[in-house]
Amino acid sequence: MKKAYWLSIILFFYFFSLKGQPVIKNPDWNRFLSAHDLTFNKMPVSWEQAPFFGNGFIASMVYGDSTDLNRIMIQVFRTDVQDHRDSTAGWTAYSRPRLPIGHFELQTKGKITACNLRLSLWNAELTGTIQTTAGSLKLKHEVSAQKDLIFTDITTTGNENYTLTWHPDEAKSTRKILFPLSADIIPKFAAVYGEKYRSILKVYQPNPAPIYNRIRGVNVSTQNLLAGGQYTTAWKQEKLSAHQSLLTLTIQNSYPEQIATDQAVRLLTVNGRTNYAKNYQDHLQWWHTYYRKSFMTIPDKKLESFYWQQIYKLGCASRANGPVMDTSGPWFQPTPWPYITWDLNVQLCYWALNTSNHLDIAASLPNTLKRYQQHLINNVVPPEWRKDAAYLSITTAQDLIGSADDDIRYQHINANLPWVMHNVWLMYRYSMNKQFLKESCYPLLEKSMSYYLHLIKKEQDGKYHIPVGYSPEYPEKKSGQAGETKDANIDISLLKWGLQTLIASSKILNINADKRSNWSDILNNLADYPVDETGFRIGADLPFAVSHRHYSHLLMIYPLYLINADQPKNIPLIERSLSTWLSDPKALKGYSYTGAASISAAIGKGDDALKYIRGLYKFLLPNGLYKENGPCFETPLSAAQSLQDMLLQSWGDKIRIFPAVPHEWKNLYFDRWLAEGAFEVSAKLFNGETEFIVIKSLAGTRCTFTTTIKKPVAFIGRKKVELKMVAKNTYRVNLTRGQSVVIKKKGFNGPLFASTIN
Repeated sequence: MKKAYWLSIILFFYFFSLKGQPVIKNPDWNRFLSAHDLTFNKMPVSWEQAPFFGNGFIASMVYGDSTDLNRIMIQVFRTDVQDHRDSTAGWTAYSRPRLPIGHFELQTKGKITACNLRLSLWNAELTGTIQTTAGSLKLKHEVSAQKDLIFTDITTTGNENYTLTWHPDEAKSTRKILFPLSADIIPKFAAVYGEKYRSILKVYQPNPAPIYNRIRGVNVSTQNLLAGGQYTTAWKQEKLSAHQSLLTLTIQNSYPEQIATDQAVRLLTVNGRTNYAKNYQDHLQWWHTYYRKSFMTIPDKKLESFYWQQIYKLGCASRANGPVMDTSGPWFQPTPWPYITWDLNVQLCYWALNTSNHLDIAASLPNTLKRYQQHLINNVVPPEWRKDAAYLSITTAQDLIGSADDDIRYQHINANLPWVMHNVWLMYRYSMNKQFLKESCYPLLEKSMSYYLHLIKKEQDGKYHIPVGYSPEYPEKKSGQAGETKDANIDISLLKWGLQTLIASSKILNINADKRSNWSDILNNLADYPVDETGFRIGADLPFAVSHRHYSHLLMIYPLYLINADQPKNIPLIERSLSTWLSDPKALKGYSYTGAASISAAIGKGDDALKYIRGLYKFLLPNGLYKENGPCFETPLSAAQSLQDMLLQSWGDKIRIFPAVPHEWKNLYFDRWLAEGAFEVSAKLFNGETEFIVIKSLAGTRCTFTTTIKKPVAFIGRKKVELKMVAKNTYRVNLTRGQSVVIKKKGFNGPLFASTIN
């Protein structure tokens, strides 16, 4: 493995000439990524150890059973399968939960004794051999990147053979807390979640048992739902030779129609053995194109492997026309959180897609918000605010239904939709697509701010205040619900960012000029961030007295950058707030460390950022996934963003190259990462010094960047151009759409990346 890795690096630095400029040859991707594959030298026996696969809609895991050495399980998932009950069944976790699907069991003749399996990142497939006392099974397993199909090619040797059986899971929420299985639970449910449930909540009626059929040679397990719709698992097994067979399966979902079975049978009727080779080539083409969009290598090979595994996970988890990445990710397991969580989880899932140049599959988020905008309007309470406002509950299913009074514990959380609209705004900033801004960002951003405008009150001090808000997930109870406070910092931060962004957007789009004066008045007279000697408080009447995992009260630092390193007087406040938040390590969880890493990177502390990222390792499962009481998909993904923040930042209309590189990292480079303003950026650090930067403009916007290169020289094509210095280490250059500038240290004549040269 080490030989393959170093060979890829040697090939990467092979020189050739393009337009007279020495160039680094593109990497041998297969060899490079193979160094980061997940390998299994003994049989994984749980989902926490298992290899995992997906395509944004359907997914799988393959593992054994520690109690039965004759069993191999292929667990399958579909990310948009949910129940569709109304509030008479409770809030989302009970009425509209994501539902488990089930698993296939391969019962082997012999007992499993050993295995040699590899999850290839480059090919997004599992290959290898499982040894048994009767022979062996050679596996090749993948979830098709472009079709709702899962393929498992199995070849047996010796006396080994197996039987295949399907085991569906019950179509029921996996949340057990106060599940209304009997009438005596209803008053307890109402006491915790809201008095409205005392009169409307009904005892749970189970969904019917699945129906088994064989239709046109396809095995079918159909799960109808009492509230409408159905989902269907369908499969067929075909002989390829005497000892080789191909299992092809799909999971289809439909609502409100019950057409999933017909869809599944049609799909499997035309797919399987006859066109498997074509499907496989299409699958490889998708994944190989996906990886080639950007590149990164760093000296810390453990962290490098971790990064590329997150890029793989994102490729498994999202498609532009697919569901939002939820709390569990594609690989849903028993959890108290069978839904999408909007007070941090979704936001963290999507960040790394921007810089890594994967805005295409990140579109699942804005597309879902746009598709269900009317549901977001209907969520608003009181109803008279619906004329101009929208609201996103802390938990929803894929349809985003969730009234503001569905769960009294969180009835004053105002920040979910504004925060997720910051994600959508970033997608605009990384693309500079005005049509996207007009259709997918601005309308909902304005409605999310209008919700705040209904809440705010101008008090005797002449300032606008937010009477009550909720700061996730602050545990200290002062009065009322935990985390509730006047002028919660999360609300002040998002309202300030949102109004600034509305004003800027309305100017870009040349609309709503008449509203800007009101927005500006509120912005100029908004209550200040509540601060005390410990740093940023939770809110005006709630100090930070107890450490907790969530950095919701620090959004003005990260990711909003309203308080930032370009304001030297605020750096002590940032440092003090970070130190206070992290003061009790026992209260922290995995994403606490990734948040601390990104905040440290925001003020240029690369050594601290690296320390915090490495602090995440102790929380990871053997296969690199993460769980608390259930799976939490977002946490490892947010570490990929933290790593990106160390190497490239672009907030405030300025591209910062290598802003927080740890001192121990002397040689690294990234290629075609995206920056705000729609720039593709490539850069190389060698012996601790920046050798070159290449910036390509995708939209023709003004380019301002910072670099530690002393007296940099710049070329557009073969022509030397002058860089305008606008501040210390900060320069400006004008680029037209599609044009690249090469910035080098004086005397450097080494190679550049082939992909960055015009």
